[in-house]
Amino acid sequence: MKLTKSSFSESVKQHIKELDRIMKDSQEMLIVVHNDPDPDALATAAALHHLIRERYSIPVSIAYGGDIARAENKALLRELDVQLKQINRIHYDKYDRFATVDTQPGAGNNSLDGDIVPHIVVDHHPEQKHVKSDLLVIEPKIGVSATILIEWLKECEINMPANLATGLSYAISSETQNMGREASVIDIDAYLFVFVKASMKRLARIINPKRSQAYYEMVAKALHRAMNIRNLICVHLGNISNVEIVAEMADFFMGREHISWTLCTGRFKNQLVLSLRTSNNQKKANKVLTRIVPDTRNVGGHDMIAGGRLDLGDGKNKAEEAENELSRNFAESFDYEMTDWSPLLESLTFTVDIKEK
Repeated sequence: MKLTKSSFSESVKQHIKELDRIMKDSQEMLIVVHNDPDPDALATAAALHHLIRERYSIPVSIAYGGDIARAENKALLRELDVQLKQINRIHYDKYDRFATVDTQPGAGNNSLDGDIVPHIVVDHHPEQKHVKSDLLVIEPKIGVSATILIEWLKECEINMPANLATGLSYAISSETQNMGREASVIDIDAYLFVFVKASMKRLARIINPKRSQAYYEMVAKALHRAMNIRNLICVHLGNISNVEIVAEMADFFMGREHISWTLCTGRFKNQLVLSLRTSNNQKKANKVLTRIVPDTRNVGGHDMIAGGRLDLGDGKNKAEEAENELSRNFAESFDYEMTDWSPLLESLTFTVDIKEK
């Protein structure tokens, strides 16, 4: 069924009625985002945090696993002016209401205690099997989870401060690549609503953050390792210090002319982190990724963006085998051979000496 403005507006009204019922007599809420949260997760959590505090006047905490390392994400968090807690420091018995945003129980990408069934789930990714919640709001036809919270705030007539509007506008533009990737008309309307309330100075600080020496070293390493077949780029980064760099490099190589698919991987704590990107909105990135990986339990995504992780166990050889298998399967998915890969910068001569950490 096609998602329309009117049908979505009606569903939002029902969401708020159910939210009011769930939050009656509540004492304190914990919001959990996915591990290594991106702008959509951070801004959506901040928006729900604001809504709960304003409408129900109870304390709210936001928790995450993993790390926040990408420069833009650190800047976003500073501008949102909200505090996040590492989930391994959370005492669950302190809270009587739980929510997950931009992730779902059982998705494999969040660190919520498996015994807890959240009262609220808000996400735009495909619905997981057997997911349970009192208020289950999963809208895969919407490009950004933040859009749902913007509509909730509008329905509740809650004032939106400039810092939150700034974070939400960046989340939508970042997730949809400035409305060019999986943005629905509802996402666009939500973006226009918050953009006019945003601070341009805050937004500029998020979009143009200062970057570390490690980032530029990783760019050099990625350029050195990138392989190319016609419209495909595949790059295995090897050992990485943060998982966000994998998606960042996948997006980075999508900017190269004539490229419509990029696959990037990185080794992190006995796992191989994966990011797949495409500019072809007629294809299904999530389906391509599930075809090329040997284990689909922790992978998924949308039409133009997909990702996940593969368990490697111990040993460097296992990682190399997995990378080679992915390169081969990625090529063969488009009727190429493993031997067709060639260095992206083969016409240049330079030396990259980066120590593996």
